[in-house]
Amino acid sequence: MNLEDLVETFDFLGDWDARYDFIAELGEKTPGLSEDEKTHDTQVHGCMSQVWIVGHQRGPTDPAMSFRVDGEAPIVRGLAALLAIIYEGRTPEEVDAFDADAMFDQLGLFDHLSPQRHVGMYAMVQRLRDIARNCATKEAV
Repeated sequence: MNLEDLVETFDFLGDWDARYDFIAELGEKTPGLSEDEKTHDTQVHGCMSQVWIVGHQRGPTDPAMSFRVDGEAPIVRGLAALLAIIYEGRTPEEVDAFDADAMFDQLGLFDHLSPQRHVGMYAMVQRLRDIARNCATKEAV
């Protein structure tokens, strides 16, 4: 699934209950990470639930980012997977500059997530940006 498919799916689903179910299902279908990848360094700090995000650039000639996620609950894993879809394929500079607020608004997330989940979503976005910045720094060396 790519960003365009995600937006179309959210538009098609319409009501929030269907979207919530979709996010939970997305979490259930997300492969997750190995136990070795679930470290303090890959954990998202600032989430009430445990969430881990890893990422890398696709290759030496392809600066696009690729992300994998995991979380302890399907809805949290689903929200992390949703963010991975949103940021997938962007360069580190694009990840850093991407307007997450506008995308959250377009998907209707602001209206239906608790304040704690908002904080967690922003912590996940920050983790994605940190990964991308780290990749950009390595590339510049």
